Amino acid sequence: MSTSDESPDPAETSEEQLDLARSLFARANRSADARAALRASYPSAPEAMIDTASFHIYVDGVDAALEFLADAELALREPGHRPNVGIAYELLYHLYNWLQFEALLPDGQQDVVDLTAELRKAAKEKDWETVSSLIEELGDVISGSRSAPEIP
Repeated sequence: MSTSDESPDPAETSEEQLDLARSLFARANRSADARAALRASYPSAPEAMIDTASFHIYVDGVDAALEFLADAELALREPGHRPNVGIAYELLYHLYNWLQFEALLPDGQQDVVDLTAELRKAAKEKDWETVSSLIEELGDVISGSRSAPEIP
């Protein structure tokens, strides 16, 4: 589904979407193709971010989406089968990390600016526990590998 400020989806029907999904799963070099496509879309991104985005979208993310859909179908076919929260969380994890990557590039750098300011303040106050924690968080933001927020 597209929003008003985006171009229309290339696949408007469920059948077109299913055909595209089948093509994605059938790609022999999905990971390499993903890295090349992301590199073309984000030429200034560090290689580590390209690898992370490729993993979350096109490698484990695709597999997690398929597992989620298969589990949803099983919930319809098998009485008593409830959709698996762990499977849903796995998909959410990959989607969340893609959103983190997208937020950082090409120009969404506010998280980095904010974390750097917090890091400077903690260092000035010699709060080494906070400094250590912020360094970890900054690394996660830059590499695009933050954990999804907890959902109650």
